Amino acid sequence: MPPPLYDAVWYGDGDLWTLLDLNGANWSVNDDGRLTLKQFWFSTAFDWHEEPEPALHRVHRQLDGPGLTELPGPVTHGIRPRGELHEFMISGGSLTPGCWEIGATYRGASLSFVVLVAAYEAP
Repeated sequence: MPPPLYDAVWYGDGDLWTLLDLNGANWSVNDDGRLTLKQFWFSTAFDWHEEPEPALHRVHRQLDGPGLTELPGPVTHGIRPRGELHEFMISGGSLTPGCWEIGATYRGASLSFVVLVAAYEAP
């Protein structure tokens, strides 16, 4: 179980796992109206000393729309000196409203999950 302050559950196994928010993802809104999510990925094979730019390949696929979005750009790493979230990989991506499969592969391991991104209207 992740530390309580994250209000999340682990999803995956030792080869590749992530945090899933119990209350839905925390999205931020871009100027163009797209929603952006920062995702944390973990693997027992990941060592940030050996791999400062992780070889995590991410693909987001809209299940009710136009298709596949491969996410270009760097994946970075993060570390915390103590605790259960000691070292991890961080990626981000922007999505339009709809049903999306968010997936990643790392060193032969694959993981995906589905989210519904609701339309956002500014207050």
